[in-house]
Amino acid sequence: MYGGEALAQSDTRLQAEVFDQVTGEPLPYTSASLLRLPDSTVRYYAFTDEQGHFELPFPQDPERYVLVIQAFGYAYLFSPLVALSPDTLYRIELQPLQTQLEEVTIRARQPIRRRGDTLNYQLAPFIDSTEVTVGDVLAKLPGSEVSN
Repeated sequence: MYGGEALAQSDTRLQAEVFDQVTGEPLPYTSASLLRLPDSTVRYYAFTDEQGHFELPFPQDPERYVLVIQAFGYAYLFSPLVALSPDTLYRIELQPLQTQLEEVTIRARQPIRRRGDTLNYQLAPFIDSTEVTVGDVLAKLPGSEVSN
């Protein structure tokens, strides 16, 4: 469930459960990583289980690490590891991201439009380039018949 370098004579763990801040629902499959400073090398990582729980080794030099929690659709959480204690179960709540989409206008062109007593056809939806004559095109239009 985790990777990275071996623990140096320590069995202490960082444990947490990750939840949606708005709904309170657990966030399964969320990434939890311990990055070693100053180069942000990933030393340990885990994914939350179905209940949002994860465990990572707690390094003996926590001042050199940052905990990063990442879930798709949520703001990342960064916490200096020195602010956390080993063998304590933490509750972490991630803030959902809200993305404002630009307005979209959808315009559908009707293939048949009526104007007064006249029907206007947009031909593209009815033809498939197998037509040889105008009669072939007219035969494919709804409501029309072509005789030879």
